[in-house]
Amino acid sequence: MNNQISYKRLDEDFEAFLESVEIEVTDSDLTPEKRIERRKLADEDEFQFCTIYFPKIFDEPFNEMHRSIRKLKKGKHTRSGARKIGKSAYTYVTKVIRPIAQGMGGLIGILMRTLEKGSIERTAALVRLMKKNPKLIYDYNINIQQDKKGFYIINHTTMIAISVDVGLRAILDEEFKRFKIVIGDDLYNKNTVRSETDNQKVTDFIRSEVDGQMEDDGLRIILGNSINEDCPIVLLKTENPKNHFSLPALINGKTCWPESKKHTTKYWNNVRKEVPFDVWMGEYMDDPLEEGEIFDIDWIRTVNFNLTEIVASISAIDPSTGKSPSACDKGIATIGITKTMEAVMLDIYIRKEDYMDVFDYVFNIRATYRHWKTLLFENDFNQWEFAKPYYAKWRELRKNNISIISHSAKDLKTDHYGSDKIGRIMNLVYPHQIGEFFYSEKIFAQGGKNIVALNS
Repeated sequence: MNNQISYKRLDEDFEAFLESVEIEVTDSDLTPEKRIERRKLADEDEFQFCTIYFPKIFDEPFNEMHRSIRKLKKGKHTRSGARKIGKSAYTYVTKVIRPIAQGMGGLIGILMRTLEKGSIERTAALVRLMKKNPKLIYDYNINIQQDKKGFYIINHTTMIAISVDVGLRAILDEEFKRFKIVIGDDLYNKNTVRSETDNQKVTDFIRSEVDGQMEDDGLRIILGNSINEDCPIVLLKTENPKNHFSLPALINGKTCWPESKKHTTKYWNNVRKEVPFDVWMGEYMDDPLEEGEIFDIDWIRTVNFNLTEIVASISAIDPSTGKSPSACDKGIATIGITKTMEAVMLDIYIRKEDYMDVFDYVFNIRATYRHWKTLLFENDFNQWEFAKPYYAKWRELRKNNISIISHSAKDLKTDHYGSDKIGRIMNLVYPHQIGEFFYSEKIFAQGGKNIVALNS
């Protein structure tokens, strides 16, 4: 067992984390006297419950997010804030496992986006965590019965998996009409939040189906990260700000978790350098950027090409889709990679010229820049198919060849962004933000500021 495992990881991969948690118990711990002592403390206070039964999960002092959740007994609430501060961990342990162990009775719903690969797996993970905890089983006489996947009866309390995609009416029997507790998590992601319709679907499901099935004194908590300004957690907290709590990674430039030995101000500043700016603002600072944010002129950095060691270079062309070969705009960018893996814009070509001139230009670029490898030819609208005959004619007349690879920008994605239009733009913006993209001074000497269009 790795003693460094801690509950911050639950925000990122709850199921994988639970599988790694082991509970160490000796026979001397399982006595009636110690049971009475532990129960007295754990039943009176959530923090005590966490540290007594899950000491290897809760291995750091509690933070303001935990204290805010600790106060919740009833009502409809939302919680958002920095990743890695243990929102999910604390909520599941104290608002699901603890009331189940205490035999609260009634119905607890585990709400996620999907059923089979979401809430059913989450409920199973929670049950496994209880089963592998001998101290918890002994002290609370835990008795687990499973009726079907995602449906458990534990200490007279029913825990069921529910999801946005399936809805409640397809799951609930007539006997179980009202929830005492619902915990919602992982209800959207970076792909779904781009759809205003989907955001509204998730929000409406919570407001109508979930809230409509709560007991009058029930507790509903929705957890999330503010990925963008229209995501469900933002819509919900805007509607009911009094029942929302947010904890950004940094408050006035200092860590939100001063009690933590790991999550120091330096730690968060390092995270800030490692993730895209919009990810940092949305998922760590809980302050999502609006689309159309201004590109900072300070992100444009120049280098002296003659003093830069280029280990490989490529060119990429994206012609417009018109059918006139000489009248269509052709844009070509040539980028070099340094030995330290920075990208340098070496040359930019934007002209209305015949394809003979275009291929002449590329052929000369090959000789101009070191370690030139290939020309990437955009083909999302069949531009390469259109240009092929002109390339064949160029080869015939010039008696030369160029390495050309056809590709589609629609297939490009990274760890941070998808291949949709906004994602492709941000995949370009991100290297500028973190200082890994440079421009040759030659480009700006030739009027490159008019080519690199920026707002400041």
